[in-house]
Amino acid sequence: MIIVAAHIFVKPGTRESFLEAAKPCIAITNTEKGCISYTLLCDPNDEGKLMFFEEWESMADLQAHLGAPHLADFQAATKDFRAADACVDIYEGSKRD
Repeated sequence: MIIVAAHIFVKPGTRESFLEAAKPCIAITNTEKGCISYTLLCDPNDEGKLMFFEEWESMADLQAHLGAPHLADFQAATKDFRAADACVDIYEGSKRD
């Protein structure tokens, strides 16, 4: 299993617009082959910090997602909201029984 923690930093006053723009991407991504979960989280103490927490069956599934048109559309739709580049951490893990 592949785990992704993508930390996103948005400009002041743009969080709600970013969240609205993320809805279609989240809905489509959660139906993609190999997607176990794809969740957008908000930092309750800092309006400018968000995080995508993702679980994928394999690195190939994640790579396919990264090349998906809906992800490119989302990135284009939110580029003006971003305060800095995302910080992305990728981990390998296994499910606990």
